[in-house]
Amino acid sequence: MKKSLFLRFVAVVITLVMTTAMTACNHNDPAQTQDPDVTYTVTVVNRGDTPIAKCSIEIYSDASLENQIYKGIADAQGKITFTAKPSTEYVAVLSKLPAGYHVAEHYLLRGQSTTIVLSAAALTETDMDTVKYSLGDVVMDFSVTTPDGEEVTLSGLLQEKKAVVLNFWFLNCDPCKMEFPYIQQGYEQFSDDIAVLALNPYDGTAEDVANFQNTNGYTFTMAKCDSRWQKMMDIQAYPTTVIIDRFGNICLIHRGMLKDTQSFVDMVSYFVRDDYEQQFFKSAGRIPVSDK
Repeated sequence: MKKSLFLRFVAVVITLVMTTAMTACNHNDPAQTQDPDVTYTVTVVNRGDTPIAKCSIEIYSDASLENQIYKGIADAQGKITFTAKPSTEYVAVLSKLPAGYHVAEHYLLRGQSTTIVLSAAALTETDMDTVKYSLGDVVMDFSVTTPDGEEVTLSGLLQEKKAVVLNFWFLNCDPCKMEFPYIQQGYEQFSDDIAVLALNPYDGTAEDVANFQNTNGYTFTMAKCDSRWQKMMDIQAYPTTVIIDRFGNICLIHRGMLKDTQSFVDMVSYFVRDDYEQQFFKSAGRIPVSDK
């Protein structure tokens, strides 16, 4: 009887020892204590809060950029998602972006959801022989010289105005000439907030443009420009109106004549609003009319 009790005691002691040893092993085993994977989201947008889709996003374990843990292409919302162990040192590297944006070497991920906001690059002279702009593109800096010798730059205008309206026309274009009174009347309402550049890449000389402007009394900027503007801005018809918003993006390409002054007012009103939200429009008729 005593022997039986002793054996039971020994068995209990052995069980306790083994349990304690296993617990200690599990406690010291990193595989048993490591935090589970979590989901990270990285979103890339421009200053207008518009997603930058199809850019390449690489994730590295830290700023040394030696250990890549993920690589993907941003979706239509400018997003990628990936799962990894929790860390405060992950960084993102961006590539294959549209031309015209500032891009840092890397961006530190801040928590599980990070939004990277890109601004327009330091504006530089555009090579007219290689660049062809499309809706949504950042416009690099350019300059035009007015008939009286004044040099006007896009970078200077964007420092002062909420939008820049480019109107492409030529001297022998009747719809162009019919549209100008509407532009003039609209410009008079919005001259504090917009700049209008009526650029002629097609016919005549700078003197011809000056004579036309003086004869008609138009007060917005008119200038003769290089014929390569037609290709660079993809001008397929005259007149064509292009609006560059406060963030430096082409947000409207409207081909054809505006029918009246109200059409110009409705078109411009959207881009000068204090609560402006960036959108891209293929014609002025698609712009929502402000009710303010």
